[in-house]
Amino acid sequence: MSEKYDIDKKIKKMENEIIELRKECNYWSKEVEDLATLTMHKMRGPFISFEYHLADHCNLNCKGCDHFSPLAEKKFTDFDKFSNDIHRMSELFNGKARSIHILGGEPLLHKEICKFMKETRKAFPDNNLTEIRVISNGILVNDMNEEFWKCLHDNNIILSVTKYPLKLDYDLMVKKAREFDATFEFYDNTDKDQVWYNIKIQEDGKNEARKSFYKCFVANDCVMLKDGKLYTCTLIPNIEHFNKFFNKNLEVCKDDCIDIYEARSKEEIFDFLSKPVPFCRFCNPDIKDYSLSWEATKKDINEWL
Repeated sequence: MSEKYDIDKKIKKMENEIIELRKECNYWSKEVEDLATLTMHKMRGPFISFEYHLADHCNLNCKGCDHFSPLAEKKFTDFDKFSNDIHRMSELFNGKARSIHILGGEPLLHKEICKFMKETRKAFPDNNLTEIRVISNGILVNDMNEEFWKCLHDNNIILSVTKYPLKLDYDLMVKKAREFDATFEFYDNTDKDQVWYNIKIQEDGKNEARKSFYKCFVANDCVMLKDGKLYTCTLIPNIEHFNKFFNKNLEVCKDDCIDIYEARSKEEIFDFLSKPVPFCRFCNPDIKDYSLSWEATKKDINEWL
């Protein structure tokens, strides 16, 4: 009896070890897959993709937002400054871009959103090459006027709505888009509730910038245009809201961005965006959680740290 018990115990132990090994193999397999994808994201050109805010603040305020919109004071993008910036981008990139995302915060909060959409398409007129999207949380979509829907259609701009666990009439959004022959989609092409992620900040800034950059899934993939400068990700230009709200000083220096008016060519910009910047030391890509449930923010600093 004792001998059989010992054998059963050893078999159980081996089964548990096999389960743990499988978990470890799956983890490292995913790590290799992620690193391969991330390496592709770090490659330069041949076309730029970038995004810009119409509003830094938001009307939803998600927990741990990596644009720090729940912490931002009410601020709208100035159209005249933006017009200069978007046409400078067009000049640098010969009017060609892969994609441009108009977001925030919540972009539909800006009363002049149609002016921004028209100007963006004017600067990047190739409908077949440059995909322009307005990315919204959906709260204001069904209140938008006829001008907005016609502007989407006339300028071949996609309205992309992220589906949060909110009681919104999504069927009416689809119906309105069809009425004006505008392109409507759910973000990530799914009408299911999204799976959320959170990017963690390491306040002491002691991470190796190069390692953080190459393991980061937003670096050189969520390039942001703000106030005449390009940033390799959205955290850097928006960390000001985190700093002000929590009285912190995560420093953004001149080397963390590239001035589009000082840049001499698109090649110079591509080179800059595909390399680590000093601010990368504040991010910790080794802490990953892509399965968070959506919650409204409590504005607790630990949502970001």
